[in-house]
Amino acid sequence: MKIPSSGGRGRKPLRHELTNRDRGARAREHLARARERDRRRLKNRNRGRARARSLAGGRDPRRRLLKAASAGLALAVGLSLAALLGDPILRHLGPELGSVDTIAIQGNSQLSFVEVATATGIARGSELSRVEPALVEARLMAMPWIRDARVLRLPPSTLLVRISEREPHAVLVASEPGRAERLVDVDGTPFEGGRVSMPIPHIVGGDALENGVPHPVLVTALELLDDLETVGAGALADPNGAIALHLPYGDAPEGWVVKGAAEVVLGVDDLDLRFARLARLLESNELGSGAGTKAQRIDLRFAGQAVLTPAKPDTRG
Repeated sequence: MKIPSSGGRGRKPLRHELTNRDRGARAREHLARARERDRRRLKNRNRGRARARSLAGGRDPRRRLLKAASAGLALAVGLSLAALLGDPILRHLGPELGSVDTIAIQGNSQLSFVEVATATGIARGSELSRVEPALVEARLMAMPWIRDARVLRLPPSTLLVRISEREPHAVLVASEPGRAERLVDVDGTPFEGGRVSMPIPHIVGGDALENGVPHPVLVTALELLDDLETVGAGALADPNGAIALHLPYGDAPEGWVVKGAAEVVLGVDDLDLRFARLARLLESNELGSGAGTKAQRIDLRFAGQAVLTPAKPDTRG
């Protein structure tokens, strides 16, 4: 029996040698994968540590955004506390009141910042603790355009001024010549605000009505002006597009009178019925429109009818 030698170049490998070789290759492959896992794990760990150091040092932009949001929330809470709790409680909640460094003004549109800030009578550098909010509010409300004012002291150095301006709804024209025009707000309060750029209706009369005080007769006038617009009384405007509502004068029987291209006498009673009658006349086009109106005077004081005085014929030319 011939025994094969253990060496020789031309010899085929035995089965157990092939098995051991495969096992060695798999072991080396497994070791390589393990090393790669360890390398990735270490890399991720180092990245996490670098991120943590960045957050701790405030260099991460998300941290800056978080700080900004927190500061904004703190300011909003402070303003809300100022509005809800008022100045006396804030003095105990916040730091010491210092000198006025900032005057913040809210709610102004007709008035400029300088006008409102000057009206407070408070200069920058004044001691905030010595500012009397009620006194400053009274100064502000003495201004014709300001309807309401609220003043708060916000520690450590801010004076917050919130105002509500009047909204003009009509121009009050004096019946006597030479007197300045005034404005009327939604509450029927006349005030000297100068002229406004937007077109608003005119109310004539009320020369003795006090400024800064609401008057029922002006409230009624504003309601009648709304009714006039509803029934399309703009058709009665004069060639300049103007129409005016005249307040009742003493015991004069005409009561409320509308004047434009024609004169409409409303009286003082049953105004809803009389406006309905005027609306029917305008809708039927019996009166014409504007400068071409067929009536010079329309008297609606008689039940169920309108008395028309024809316009004088145009003899020019």
